[in-house]
Amino acid sequence: MFLCPVLVYCIVFVFMFVLSPVFLFVVCEFCALYYLRRLVVSFSLVYCSCFHFAPPWEVFCFIFLCSVFPHCGCFCSVFVFCIINISVNPFTACLRLGSSSVSARTIRRHLNEMKRYGRRPRGTPLLTQRHKKARLQFAKMYLSKPKSFWENVLRTDETKMELFGKAHHSTVYRKRNEAYKEKNTVPTVKYGGGSKMFWGCFAASGTGCLDCVQGIMKSGDYQRILGRNVGPSVRKLGLRPRSLVFQQDNDPKHTSKSTQKWMATKRWRVLKWPAMSPDLNPIEHLSRDLKIAVGKRRPSNMRDLEQFAKEEWSKIPGERCKKFIDGYRKRLISVIFSKGCATKY
Repeated sequence: MFLCPVLVYCIVFVFMFVLSPVFLFVVCEFCALYYLRRLVVSFSLVYCSCFHFAPPWEVFCFIFLCSVFPHCGCFCSVFVFCIINISVNPFTACLRLGSSSVSARTIRRHLNEMKRYGRRPRGTPLLTQRHKKARLQFAKMYLSKPKSFWENVLRTDETKMELFGKAHHSTVYRKRNEAYKEKNTVPTVKYGGGSKMFWGCFAASGTGCLDCVQGIMKSGDYQRILGRNVGPSVRKLGLRPRSLVFQQDNDPKHTSKSTQKWMATKRWRVLKWPAMSPDLNPIEHLSRDLKIAVGKRRPSNMRDLEQFAKEEWSKIPGERCKKFIDGYRKRLISVIFSKGCATKY
């Protein structure tokens, strides 16, 4: 009589690491020993949690049913286990049961059923926790600013344009076997055939001056560019000089001691800008528009590139600039909602 419970206990303990907890629940339900049933249930829950990756709320359901209904709790646990893990998501049930013969096509199909589709990841700036914190503080600080404040901000930035850059060319629609016709090709040259750096600015009323940077721009060159272009741009755009806010990114030429000292003599109010935040500067969209417009004209030399760039910059409508400024508050809300991470802008 004493060997019978011990034998049953050994058999159950051995099968604990081989069979599914569902089978163990059925066995212990028909087992006449009350304490042995409780012991089997305990080992089954541990097995289910450790080897079948059951969420804690499922384990809680099993413990609750076994405690409230000691005689039929195991059967109820089997029913709950089957409903949760098989009826709701058969794909997850197969993975939990240790199936290793799931094809990649099956995985993709089930991911598509769960509204998960394969897409190429978007490129975003590398943001550290310090960057995210600074972006979040900036968004919270300026969220309550009125629209009139942003309309008097002069936004500036530099952009590089290649003579034969391919990033701004649009899609070509052609017939079959016409891929290498001249009208369907884009000429390419090593290193883009040369490039030029441009400094530009804009406000809510339109675009300001666009200046070409000669050679490698240093702090002194940057100061001379600002001296030549900021004043005429302010007068052209009708900004109020006394309440003017100057915006620039954190490029070393912009934040050097000599540049800061030079700006202090001009008594400019400089907007404190968070690093790694191109999505907060609408001038990035205008730079892209400029590259697309110049690329369509296909300049053949550096002189044409500079001329076309200045012409297309002046053609950007003021309504587009105003649209960016009017919707700027949405950018700040987006940064707050994403807790300082990159946004869709």
